[in-house]
Amino acid sequence: MRAHINPANGRATRSFAFGGDADVDAAIAAARAALPGFRAMGATQRRDLLLAIATAFATHAERLSRIAVIENGMPMAFAPFVASVTPVEWFRYYAGWVDK
Repeated sequence: MRAHINPANGRATRSFAFGGDADVDAAIAAARAALPGFRAMGATQRRDLLLAIATAFATHAERLSRIAVIENGMPMAFAPFVASVTPVEWFRYYAGWVDK
């Protein structure tokens, strides 16, 4: 187990384990298993999925920003752009390209 150290105050906030080779293999297997279903989706479903992800980022923007600050010491004034605004824009942008 490793400790996550809050860069702002030097205190341990959580502990976590690094993934190993088996975890990487499991993630790859899960992605490969999901791909046929994603490929089979129609353009509308794919667009709606990407828009739902954008909505989730927007809905949880404040919390995601606070997490970004704690994780890597990012200034709170900058965190919303990295943790929510930019991802929301990306997912909405690519959702618009799904049926093009």
